[in-house]
Amino acid sequence: MNQLKKVLIDEPVKAFTSSKEAFRFVKEGQEDISLILLDISMPEMDGFAFLKNYEEANLKGKAKIAMYTSSIRDADKQKAMVFSDVIDFIVKPAEEDHLRKLIDKVD
Repeated sequence: MNQLKKVLIDEPVKAFTSSKEAFRFVKEGQEDISLILLDISMPEMDGFAFLKNYEEANLKGKAKIAMYTSSIRDADKQKAMVFSDVIDFIVKPAEEDHLRKLIDKVD
């Protein structure tokens, strides 16, 4: 998260420790969201369950999503990239240049 904050500088970043709380925040839609960084391994609801719920709640197009994960499995990348709002699959720790390119994709 600190790497991302360095790249964004003055852009607001909202972080959640609960995937269910994050999903609720997105679903309620009280704030515009440009980008969701989503890990695969999360308690309560993993990243793939989040993506499935996101699409089932008709949230497609609400935000761009980048998987930001420690997984290096090609199968995880392929599974994630099937979802229409997923624009990138980043393996932690990410290079600052990769994060800048990700932000450029969203702008």
